[in-house]
Amino acid sequence: NDICLDPDNQHILYVAGGKFRKPFCCFGPTFTNPAFGTIYKVDVSQQPQQEEPEIVADGFHTLAGIGVLNGKILAAQLFNIVEAAGVTNGDNRRVVWEGSTKENKTWLSDNIEVFNEDVIMCPAYRTCSKMMTMGLKQRWMQSSGNLMAQFLTGIKKRETLEKALLDPEVALDFSNTYLTNTTIITPLPKDQEPVKIIFILKDETKQDINAMHVEISLTGTMKQKEPRVVFDSNGRERKR
Repeated sequence: NDICLDPDNQHILYVAGGKFRKPFCCFGPTFTNPAFGTIYKVDVSQQPQQEEPEIVADGFHTLAGIGVLNGKILAAQLFNIVEAAGVTNGDNRRVVWEGSTKENKTWLSDNIEVFNEDVIMCPAYRTCSKMMTMGLKQRWMQSSGNLMAQFLTGIKKRETLEKALLDPEVALDFSNTYLTNTTIITPLPKDQEPVKIIFILKDETKQDINAMHVEISLTGTMKQKEPRVVFDSNGRERKR
């Protein structure tokens, strides 16, 4: 889902992904299941590359982003951002940022990007209800939804079942954009939502990290810039 280089060692690459699983425990086709969030470490200076990358931490829910700040590996698991230390249950890690809001909504985090050596940032690509957030914390529900989305994506792309189930990326039809009111699964508010950004920064002592989030209504930009259409590799219109 996301990758980042260690700022203190540019030969070290961290990868946030899932695990290969079978839908019915021990039988059925193998598929890439993002619901079993795992962080891998790869030394890109090694030639040839290691066959099995080192697992730095696992036990997460679906991981959307990964970054390193102040020597700490940070993992965005949709509804929060946590410190990724050790191979343990993801629910027991220190929470750096929580996606809940006073409006009974949850911001969902995405890929983590480097802003500068003291700040990293992460967009929140949408909001969802508390009920949906509870579903995101249930691994069996995430696994079932991911498997179905991968299967339907394979049909739309005319892929083989094996290829579709090994690719965790799903069709844009399952994604929200700020111009569309509905997706296959969930409705969107009719009004365009503000851009939501999460900042994670070193504190004044440079020894720890803090987090904050803001939202910006790009009213002027939206009036000046016409919507553009995104096409897939086959030239078909996908999303505005």
